[in-house]
This record gives sequence, C-alpha cells and structure tokens, in this order.
Amino acid sequence: MLIKTKIYLSLLSAMLIIVILGLGIYQTISNINQDNSIRTLISELALKIYERNIVAADYILYPSERAKIQWQIRHEQIGEILNRIITQNSLYNERLAALLNSQDKLSQDFLSLTERYKLQVDVSYDEQEIYKVFLEEIKKGVTTKDWPVKFVDFLSTQNEQILLNQTLLGRLVAGILVEAQSMASNSFLLLGDVNYSIQRAQNKAYVLGGVITVLLFSVIGMLFLIFYRGVFKNILKLFSGVNKIAAGYYGYKLNIKRNDEIGKLGKAFDDMSETIKLERKKLAEQSKVMLQNHLDLEEREAAILNVLEDVEVEKHKSDILADDLQKFKLAVKKSSDHIVITDPGGKIIDANEAAERITGYTFEQMRGKTPALWGKQMPKEFYKSMWHIIKEKKQPFHGEITNRRVDGQTYISEVDIIPILGLNKQILYFVGIERDVTKEKNIDRAKTEFVSLASHQLRTPLTAVNWYSEMLLNRRSGKLNPVQEKYIETIYDSNLRMINLVNSLLNVSRIEMGTLIIEPERTDIRQIVNSIIVDLGYKIKLKQINLLKRYDKSLPRAVMVDQQIVRIIIQNLLSNAVKYSHDKGNVELYVGVKKNNILIKVVDNGYGITKNQQNQIFTKLFRADNVKQKDTDGTGLGLYIVKSILDEVGGRVWFESIENKGSTFYVTFPKKGMKLKEGTKRLEEVDV
Repeated sequence: MLIKTKIYLSLLSAMLIIVILGLGIYQTISNINQDNSIRTLISELALKIYERNIVAADYILYPSERAKIQWQIRHEQIGEILNRIITQNSLYNERLAALLNSQDKLSQDFLSLTERYKLQVDVSYDEQEIYKVFLEEIKKGVTTKDWPVKFVDFLSTQNEQILLNQTLLGRLVAGILVEAQSMASNSFLLLGDVNYSIQRAQNKAYVLGGVITVLLFSVIGMLFLIFYRGVFKNILKLFSGVNKIAAGYYGYKLNIKRNDEIGKLGKAFDDMSETIKLERKKLAEQSKVMLQNHLDLEEREAAILNVLEDVEVEKHKSDILADDLQKFKLAVKKSSDHIVITDPGGKIIDANEAAERITGYTFEQMRGKTPALWGKQMPKEFYKSMWHIIKEKKQPFHGEITNRRVDGQTYISEVDIIPILGLNKQILYFVGIERDVTKEKNIDRAKTEFVSLASHQLRTPLTAVNWYSEMLLNRRSGKLNPVQEKYIETIYDSNLRMINLVNSLLNVSRIEMGTLIIEPERTDIRQIVNSIIVDLGYKIKLKQINLLKRYDKSLPRAVMVDQQIVRIIIQNLLSNAVKYSHDKGNVELYVGVKKNNILIKVVDNGYGITKNQQNQIFTKLFRADNVKQKDTDGTGLGLYIVKSILDEVGGRVWFESIENKGSTFYVTFPKKGMKLKEGTKRLEEVDV
C-alpha cells in the first residue's frame, strides 16, 4: 500500500472518529447547558417556593389581603417556572409530577383557606353585633321574653360553626404546610437530579475529550511511525547508499522490500546503482581496450619495422618451405606405399601413384568414391569397429585388411588410417596408408605350414622317446643304477617339454592358418576349472600355493562354449600364476558375469611383469626378462595363443601388473556363447 494512501486512510479514519466523538461532545455540552438552565430554573423555583412558604406562614398567622396577594404572586411565579422547566426539559419524572400535583393542590387548599378565614371573620362579626345589640337593649331597659332563648340559640349555633371552621382551618393549614414542605423537598431533590445529570454529562464530556486526545496522539504517533519507518528511515538508508556509491561501492543495493513510493524509489536506486556499476565496468573495459590498443599500436609499429626487416628473410624461408613442400608432395606421390586422402565422409579427394598401381584403379576412377571401391572383403564388424575408432574416438587405426584389385585379385594390406583434426577437434579429412603385405603373409604362411608339418613329423619320434623313457623309469626292462635313472629322467622331462612345444606350435599354426575348429556346446565352466585344478594339483602342492577359487552366484550352469578352448585359456592363465608365484604364495581364480560377458580373473602375488615389457606380453615367443632368470622352461606361446583364441571368438584379454608384487589377468567372452566355426583341426592340449 502506498504511503500516501496510508496517510489518507489514517487521517480520514481519525477525522471520522473525531467528528463522531465531537458530535457526542456537542450533544453532551448542549445537554449540560440545558441542564444548567434547568438547574437555574429549579434554583429559582426553590427560592420562590421558599418565599411562598414564608408568605403562606405569614398569612396563616396574620391573614391579610396583602399576604394573600403576595402568596398568589409567588404561586403564579412558581407555576410559570414549572411550565418553563417542562418546556425546556425532557426530564419529566416523578419529582416534577409531584411538584405539579402539589402546586395544583396548594392552589386549591390556599383558596379554601382564604374562604375559611373569611367565614370566621363573618361569624365573629355577627357575634359582636349581637352582643352590641344585647347590651344596648339592656341599657335601654327593654326586655324581651324571646331574647334569652334567641341569644342562647345564637350562641350555640355560632360556637358550632366556629368550632367546625377552626377544625377545617387546621386541616387546611396542615395540608398547606405539608404540601409546601413537600414542594420544597421535591424541588431540592429535583435540583439534585439535575446536578447529577450535569455531573454525568460533564464526565461523559471529559471521557470523550480524553478519547479524542488519545486518538489524536495515536494518529500523530501512527503518522510518525509511517513517516519514520516508511520515509525517514529509508531516506537515511538512501542517503547512506548515495554516500557508498560516492565512495566507489558501485553496484551497492538498498534492497528495500516495500510496495509503496519508497519501495519504488529504492528499486530505482538499486537499478541506477547496477547501471552505474555496469557502465563503470564497460568504461573500465573500454579504457583497458583503448590502452591495450594503444600498446598494440605501438607494438605493431615496432613489429612493422621488424617485419619490414624480416620480409626478405621470411621470403627466403617461404621459398625454402615451398621447395620442401614440393619435395614432400613428390615423395608422397612417388611413395611405394598406397596413400589416399578422403573427406570426413570417406570420399577420396587425392591419391598417389602407388594407390593406382596397387589397386589397378586410376585416380579419376577413385575421385569422389570411397575406398570400398577395392574393399568390402572383410566382415561388417571389422569395418564397424574401424569407423568407430577413427570417426567417433578420433584415433588412428592400425590393422590388416583384405582388398580386391580391379582385376578381381585379392591382396592383404597393412593399413594405417589417421584422422586429421582442426582447431575445434572436428575431422578435416582422413589419411589412409596401405602397404601390400601379401608376399610377406604368403612367406609367413609358408613358415607356419612348415612348422605345422615339422611338428607333425616330430610328434611320432617324440612320442616314442616318451614311451620308452617311461618304460625304463618303470623298470620294465630291468633295474637301473641311480646315474642311469637320473639320465633317463632328464631325457623324459626334456622330451615332455619338446612335446608341449610341438603342441603349442601346432596350436599357433592352426590359429594362424584359420584351420581351427570351434564347436560350442552346453558347458559348466565350474567343471572345467575343477579338472584343471586337479591336473595342477602336484605343482600347487609342491610350491605350497594357497589357491582360492570363487564363482559368482549369477554364473550360468551352462554356457555355449568350446570346452577345449576354454580349458586351454584357463589352463594357461592358472599354470602361469602357479609357475611365476613364490613358494607359499597366494593365487585367486574368479569366474563370474560382467554385463553381457563371462569374466575370468586370475590373481597372483608373484614376480610380476616389468613395466617396459608389458606391451609385448601377448607377442609370439616373448618372455619377460625377470622370469627368464627364474624359469628357462617357458615357450613364450601361451599368452599369444590365449589372445589369438579370444580374438577368434570375440573375446578380450588384458592385465594389470606390478613387478615383484604380482599380476592380475582378465578374460571376457560373450555370455551368449561362442559362434560355430568350421575347420579341420582342434587345439592340442599342453601338459601342465
């Protein structure tokens, strides 16, 4: 509510109440004035009654015409005063009625009194006349015989009348005195009533006056509070805010939360303060920019001079750079590697001569097309993974890919695709570099086939050596002396290691040549684990290894996997953990479920893998230096076989290792199972 409205309402309410109370006071004062007038009349009435009572008493004692007239004058004056009282006042009560009744009765009684007094005078007059006549007759000596009787009768009658008249006079006088006294009493009582009414009216006037006074002070106090709280206090606050802004506190706000003029003024002040702050900030920024521009201008002037000095040098460098760029372009053009450049959508925008030579397509045939022109020889999953790496992850891709030349002949390339990014990390274009490795692959395949053939040829004599060694150790051909027995055990152990190496080489050749069979069947992985632990039982007991195996509750009882493949994976990881652990070490095997994959985790606290060799751990025939010093029997093929198998079935293997603290190997493959793959050979189991 606005302050102006509050003041108007307060004043209007106060004026309305004051007018009402003023009317009450006016009416009270009018009543007091009227009562004072009546009191004056009653006082005059009491005085006249008093005077009339004196005149009445005088008349009663000494009846005379003068007293009678005085009484009548006072009586008429009293009647007029009563009439005036009745006319001026609504105070017509029992006392006033009694006064009127007494006035009327006194009027009648005084009239009767005057008549009785007159009658008494007449009787007295006749008696005197009779006595006078009687005396005269006696003096004359005249006697009448009727006179005595007449005189006696006359005296008797006169006495009776006088006695009666005196009785009535007594009653009249007593009545007049009583009524006079009653009127005097009632007049004084009436005067008391009027005085009481005047006192009440005066008290009422005092109360109303006090109420008006309190109200006036309340209104004044309310107006003071309104002005102080709504105006003066906030004006002081506003004055303080102005001083703060003048002192440099730009943006200072009063935060006056009101819905009146002061609130609007406070909001205007806050807006003004914020505007000043923003303008000052802009001014400071503009000043800073102007100063910086000035400095930049000075620097530019100096730079221009330097540039002018360096123009010749830079021109010379540009010529050298252009020459180098031309050499680079020529080198790319003449490179023996196949190089193409595509836009972010994969469409070819440039290609070198090697790309034309290797694919058989001319650059004009390639332009605007994608490398699918000579591709589409790999599974869809391969291309999906490749595009995910280079386009979504924006990372280089490296791999082997099979392509087809224009004449339909397929070839194998080692490919690197690099996304070139701009300043905002957007892909500008792709650079693809391919190297035809078909010849190398054919040579490698030939070596693999040779190893496979040699391994097959070696198995038969190795098996024979193993069989005969066992026979000699079992003393089937006679008793051996300790030296002979030691030699035979050495032959047997070495032959066994050779058989394991041959089996491992056969497994590698089958994986690399693509002849590996994958035959999934419903399998309980727990049974495979238990079987492997039984096979490793001798080594575990020999090294006093503390083996802990755990299965997740969510691990299915049956998973569609190739039992031999799962067995070789777990066997390699668990045998390595036992082999490369210290005596009395701890090994943990966990099999569970992670999202949509089966998870196998093998943990040991053994030798660990040196950090600088961890990136080679899945390389064929690689063994870390720290384990070579402790064990010379390893082939370096176990983890290579594990990774190759998992790549084949869509799985993954990785590890964490700290040297001298141990390693943790993780294996995952799809929970839904392995896909069937046709081939000619199964994997050979290696003796653990």
